[in-house]
Amino acid sequence: MSFIRNSGAIALVSTTSLLAISAPALAQDQGEQTEDRSGNTIIVVTAQKKSQNLQDVPISITAFDAEALEAERLESVQDIGRLTPGLYVTPNPADPTGVRINIRGIGTFDPQVGQDSRIAVYVDGVYLGKSQGLAFDSPDLERVEILKGPQGTLYGRNSVAGAVNLISALPEPGEWSGKLAAEYGRFNHKKFSGAVNVPVGEDGALRLSGMVKDQDGWVKNDGPGVDFGGGTQYGFRAAYGVDLTPELNVVAAFDYNKVKTEPLFYQSIPGFANPGSLFAAAVGTSPGRQDRVTTAITNEKGKLETLGGSITAQWEVADDHNLKFIASYRETESERFVNLIPTANPAIINGILNSDIIASIPGVQSINNLIAGSALAFQLAGRPIRADFTTPFVGPGSQKDGLFISPPGGSPSLSGHEQYSFELTYNGEVVDGALEYTLGAFYFNETTGTGTGFAGNRNDANSYLFVLAGLSPALGSPIITSALAAQGLAPTLNNPFVPQATKDFLIQTQLLPSVNTLTAIYGGARQSAANELTIDTDAFAIYGEATWHVTDMLRVTGGLRWSDESKDGFGQAKSPFFLDNTDLLGNPIQPNIGSFSFSKLNPSVVVEFDIHEDIMYYASFKQSFRSGGFNQGGVAPRLPGETFGPDFQFGREDINAYEFGMKADIFDNRLRINAAGFYYDFKNQQTTVATDPIVATARAIVNTDETLWGAEVDMLFSVTNELSLSGSYSYINGNAGDVINPLTGQLEVRTEIQGTPKNSFRVGANYSGQISDSIELFGNVSYSYKDDVLAVPQNNLRLTNQNLVSGRVGVNWEQPNGNIFTLAVWGENILDDKYTIDSLPFETFAFRTQVFGQPASYGVTAGIKF
Repeated sequence: MSFIRNSGAIALVSTTSLLAISAPALAQDQGEQTEDRSGNTIIVVTAQKKSQNLQDVPISITAFDAEALEAERLESVQDIGRLTPGLYVTPNPADPTGVRINIRGIGTFDPQVGQDSRIAVYVDGVYLGKSQGLAFDSPDLERVEILKGPQGTLYGRNSVAGAVNLISALPEPGEWSGKLAAEYGRFNHKKFSGAVNVPVGEDGALRLSGMVKDQDGWVKNDGPGVDFGGGTQYGFRAAYGVDLTPELNVVAAFDYNKVKTEPLFYQSIPGFANPGSLFAAAVGTSPGRQDRVTTAITNEKGKLETLGGSITAQWEVADDHNLKFIASYRETESERFVNLIPTANPAIINGILNSDIIASIPGVQSINNLIAGSALAFQLAGRPIRADFTTPFVGPGSQKDGLFISPPGGSPSLSGHEQYSFELTYNGEVVDGALEYTLGAFYFNETTGTGTGFAGNRNDANSYLFVLAGLSPALGSPIITSALAAQGLAPTLNNPFVPQATKDFLIQTQLLPSVNTLTAIYGGARQSAANELTIDTDAFAIYGEATWHVTDMLRVTGGLRWSDESKDGFGQAKSPFFLDNTDLLGNPIQPNIGSFSFSKLNPSVVVEFDIHEDIMYYASFKQSFRSGGFNQGGVAPRLPGETFGPDFQFGREDINAYEFGMKADIFDNRLRINAAGFYYDFKNQQTTVATDPIVATARAIVNTDETLWGAEVDMLFSVTNELSLSGSYSYINGNAGDVINPLTGQLEVRTEIQGTPKNSFRVGANYSGQISDSIELFGNVSYSYKDDVLAVPQNNLRLTNQNLVSGRVGVNWEQPNGNIFTLAVWGENILDDKYTIDSLPFETFAFRTQVFGQPASYGVTAGIKF
């Protein structure tokens, strides 16, 4: 029957990672095919812009074909991490419209709009410029490929860690076909998806696909607004392809996605609060994994909207000579709703801010009255201060809604993001195939950022932390001293009969010491959470690779990439409490304005040697870079002679990557073993450092040197033609570079790589066999483990290890007309591991928080292919 297949196919593409393939996987889209035979199935991919056996390409890759995507329920970038040791993928908890991706210890654990991603993500050959906005499902994926290690000499956009390629099904001329699927699961999970291929004339076809998904949150909110962890999304794609001539094919595609995501739940943990934490009394805590909460504010969903179009033309110029051109345009709008301490009680917060404090000091009033009272000290001393300084602390303006929350409607994470790109590649071979080559040119333009004019949330009590962080003790004696002194001296200083000399003496001795201290603090205080940032990027590259077949057993490949890139950044810090461009003293806050441009030449060398027709060894050296950028959280005043502060602009990072690997198919092709070791030497690696001892979200990006090394192994064993077993293991270690706080100059010694599990492995089994001529039984089960990881180096704050069991079992039933019905039940995190994916050290003013991964989920899927 048409769907009978070797079970090794699914297991192979699901687990042949790490060592299986090389270079970018973008060329002849739809080039993948499988060849059935005894033992493991051959997977043919187009990773080097030509069709090759996955085992013949000298680089590390994980590939999932359409069958494996369905079997493992892989629908988006977020899903691939659980199946791939050495790959760590989590949603970005503070902005669930984005994801965090880490390959071999290299990623962006604290992604922000000012940084390029270290992992290049492509959809149908089109580079996606930002990790924000990646939380969408692709409704009609044909293949997913994850490449490990630097990419550049065969890629449009270079990357230092690797690449993720999402490849959609293409229109197929002359064929009516399609598929429909519906599923229902725990947390009221509902999904409907489908695709249809419609012939248009003899040489063209239109392929339409779409998806709608909705799921309730798994942390129920009994307060106003939505739950936590759920969301709704829908998307569709239309592609028209036509063979204009036997040698020339053109595909035009358009896609649109809209996502509404509930915030992930930041749970405050009991026992993690510093003595005297200002707002600890206002925050509710819970041990274990909390599944129900009552918020005081209205919880809202974040929003993501993406659309894009592309034209791809492929021309077979001559035998073994092909030209490909891709032109694309994309837009993204993304808003997040931040609620980092959802159990904060506004009534208690306001009570803390408006109640008398420090009973041992007579006459001391509330925090709000003291801060407001310090304005009088400035006025009596003749020092400038905002005319409206007291409004956030007195009357209606003093009422706060919570801590670290977005305003109603959310806050922008990407606003007005636009990008367009053009890529031209030519590949061929000469000297009877002894020399194969690929040449390419790439242009990329991007305008991105948070937008400008965003109002922010003036009712967020976190503004107090940005002011009090500069004082010791937590409340700060200069505020107390200035307020009390001003209150006591006001009658004397305002008395016209008191001699001016007396007044001057009182001002000099009793007011100015505290006022001078507060002048520095008030003048430098910034609300980094509300900062604005816009960036313009212009990048051009030419690249190429050539492979010389020295003998039948030995091949040598050399590559070069020349890049020319420029960036312009504009950042605007905001004042605390007012969230505008005027500081607390009434002076304008100067924007950060930065720019840079550079050219860079990066080489690559690969040597392959076949010691046997089924065993290949390879060694490679590759260089790549990630361009510098701009820190959205930059708050420091400008450096002398510069237009930006020390925490705004950061430099380019460069990597030298060495890899040695082996790939083998042995025992009559029933056992596949792929293994590799790697060593990475990072220069000027971009690293996040906390800049504020009180506010954990205040961060800068600095450059430091770092080294990484590790080893990986994959195994696939076809026990029978129906049953296969698989296993993968990854080890990653390194020397983290020390960093310097750009605001204080303080050195921070680091010993461990951030955001990277040292050990990870996965084992699985897959079965597919006929129980009658028309009915196939299939099933798979897997267990994956990842070590705990370092989340925040300054606090040695760690995320738990992960122990995830997943599985799927079902039947395919083929009808006489060729249609195939599918019914399957599935489960993810079946044993309900309570693992964490983020944590923040908020114990400096409240309690430590953490975000748990989704609990056990399960459901049923029904579908038809026709």
